[in-house]
Amino acid sequence: MDLGLAGKRALIVGGNRGIGFGIAKALVEEGADVAIAARDIARLSLAASELQKSARGKVTTAEFDLGRTDEIPSFAKALSG
Repeated sequence: MDLGLAGKRALIVGGNRGIGFGIAKALVEEGADVAIAARDIARLSLAASELQKSARGKVTTAEFDLGRTDEIPSFAKALSG
């Protein structure tokens, strides 16, 4: 199915497993560039590798704890760089 997402960008916090991973997979398979963020860098890397297998879009990662507001500036910088 073509949802017209090629070239669009999405950020999924908690994208390394569960529902977040499922959403990231669906979007990247449709051609969207997807950034996944999570606290566990090891799981994040594994998820990114798995997503890249069927990706039509770009997959990027950023380690981020949503509960730590002091991390927001470095998180935003990591995604924009």
